[in-house]
Amino acid sequence: MSQKSVDSRHRAGRGAPPRNRGFCALPEAVASLSWPLTSARCGLRLSVFRGGVPRPARRFVHKLLGHDTSRISRWGAAALAVALLGCPAPSLALPEDAITPVEHYTTAKAKSLAATYQTQLMQFSEHIYHCLPWVGVWKNGIGFRQPKGAKSDDRYLSVWISIDQADDGGFAALPLERRVSAMFSRYGVDLLRRMTQLAGITSDVNVYGFSVVLSWLKPGSDTSSQPMTETLALFIDKTSLRDFLGKQLPPSEFTKRAKFNVFEGRDQVGRIRLEVWEDNFNSTFKMKNYVLAKGQKC
Repeated sequence: MSQKSVDSRHRAGRGAPPRNRGFCALPEAVASLSWPLTSARCGLRLSVFRGGVPRPARRFVHKLLGHDTSRISRWGAAALAVALLGCPAPSLALPEDAITPVEHYTTAKAKSLAATYQTQLMQFSEHIYHCLPWVGVWKNGIGFRQPKGAKSDDRYLSVWISIDQADDGGFAALPLERRVSAMFSRYGVDLLRRMTQLAGITSDVNVYGFSVVLSWLKPGSDTSSQPMTETLALFIDKTSLRDFLGKQLPPSEFTKRAKFNVFEGRDQVGRIRLEVWEDNFNSTFKMKNYVLAKGQKC
């Protein structure tokens, strides 16, 4: 498979990952076989749900990275952003546009954090862009956030991604809580771990914790005029995350301590039964014939 066949129409440099990406999140980490991505022009994308074959894809959320949303209205995306974090995020972004600008913050603590760690956040944004397939970061989606309605100025380093999820019957058959658990186990835990490795941030007393916001297309809704996303927004304090990643805190206690909500479209579902299991796909999957951009390391 040549790079040109992956996406010959729009690419952001030699090392840019393909943007029509998606696979079915596993209910458990059991897939032993993954199928290569075929031509983007044919609309096929990877499915690794129990080793499933590639399935026809409908492009999720955006036409291409950096373009306006096409299937889900800009208003709907912005409204969800306000509901989650109290800030708008109407489109997906290139790495340099994924960082929340310093002037967008309203407190001295947040402005100071954003200014201090600009370099680390940019490196993190580029790392996601080049190294994690089938995801995109929302514009201004990386920054020092706090849960909507927070009464204190506790700041969490947060990243909001959209996941290009294949229209797979096996994934669609799972109940909502299992879909959310699968997405968090694959993407959420991995991103939280990567954020704790950013220089200086974990040890900064002004950083209270870390946060991930994960959005994907709700199964079966992509044929409607207003496709709906499912979203998990989770915030966790540094100590609990450290103990969880170090296997000193069981998943059940981790989820008990975490502040999180699930949304269907703009409607808040609230807390659900969130399970967490081992899923090493993002750290082990290698895309055939993918050439990493010069200077990048995954």
